[in-house]
Amino acid sequence: MNVAIQHILLQILMVLFPIILYLALTSERNQPEKGNLLWGIACASSIALSMLFSIDIYGVLLDIRLVPIFLSFLYGGTLIGVSVTAFTAGLRFIVGGAGAEESIILLLMLAYIIFQFSKTFHSSPIKKKLSLSTLFFIIVTFAYSVVWSVAFEQGIYPLGVFYLVVYIFANVLTVWLAIHLLETFTLKRKLVGELHRKEKMEIVGQLAASVAHEIRNPMTSVRGFIQILQNADNITSDQKNYLTVCITELDRANEIISDYLSLGKKEIDEHSLIKMELGAEARHSAKSLTSFAALQNVALEVDINEEAYILGLPGRIRQMFINLIKNGIEASNSGGTVSISLQKSHDNATIFISDNGQGMDEDQIKNLGLPYYSTKEKGTGLGLMVTLQIITEIGGTWTVRTEKNKGTTFELSFPLFIQSQYHPPDE
Repeated sequence: MNVAIQHILLQILMVLFPIILYLALTSERNQPEKGNLLWGIACASSIALSMLFSIDIYGVLLDIRLVPIFLSFLYGGTLIGVSVTAFTAGLRFIVGGAGAEESIILLLMLAYIIFQFSKTFHSSPIKKKLSLSTLFFIIVTFAYSVVWSVAFEQGIYPLGVFYLVVYIFANVLTVWLAIHLLETFTLKRKLVGELHRKEKMEIVGQLAASVAHEIRNPMTSVRGFIQILQNADNITSDQKNYLTVCITELDRANEIISDYLSLGKKEIDEHSLIKMELGAEARHSAKSLTSFAALQNVALEVDINEEAYILGLPGRIRQMFINLIKNGIEASNSGGTVSISLQKSHDNATIFISDNGQGMDEDQIKNLGLPYYSTKEKGTGLGLMVTLQIITEIGGTWTVRTEKNKGTTFELSFPLFIQSQYHPPDE
């Protein structure tokens, strides 16, 4: 009995060791395809080691190869899961022995069940993932043991209830430890990435603060002289209109400098937010860009037929829309279309801004919002950086759906205005 327990602990180690090695060797800089390939190799190695050090108890070979197959589907995707399953089936065929064909068939059936389970796995929080996986593996390993016993009139039951319980416990414990390790590692990596992002935003904010004073001083002088020129009697009405445009653009530049100063900081007090109609701001922003879209030979389509009130600042919301719509126009090919639509649910309003441009890959999506990162040749990335800052300032969320050579859709979701929770700014 002591030897059997030692071998079971060795089985757990053989499965966990390649996973720990994978976590040590991979980083967020790895390409997704490379990461998946390494994960598949780690799972295949775990299976090979588990079968190599299988436990021989009165002629019955026990191992926990189901755990790496389970993990390959959950964290590697369908392709890696199928590949690891095929590797396991091939290895079992090479080993041979009694019941090899039946074992392979049973393995394929379990792989299909695991594939179905994986569809609902990633949408769950960590605690639910652990509890669901534990329950799932208790049922799967018990059913696997029963089917094996009935099919071959041997297996776990002839060894006694003790070994049945130990076998199930070993599988469940290994799954729990592996998922806990992987989820903790993923969470830590996300936190580190978010910390790096915030540090970069703070650097940009400090840089902007250091030069804002030097930029604003000459802008103030220029604005003053333009105002003096506007009052001159020897200029035409068209020239006065040009000067008015100059003042408007100077004021706009001053607002942008103020926005850059707020990067990395949440300066907006929620009590300063006012009730505003989201659809109206979207329509107004799209209308202001119609001439720009026409110059780019891009059509603007606005499909907003209902009102959605949120708490925000109209100027900031308008800037957010202008940045995203302008990005969509610039990303679209000549003759393309940028569409803006709104959907309202029970407690949220969601704006969709879509283009049919070149789209983005995973690395580009990952770097969205970083300072000085842009998919445009002469872009700085600061416009989108400010836009994402505005979204979070008013309690919104954003997601990106994109496909290479087909286009990109930004989904912006904001909580709807609730009168009972509203405190006017002057209170």
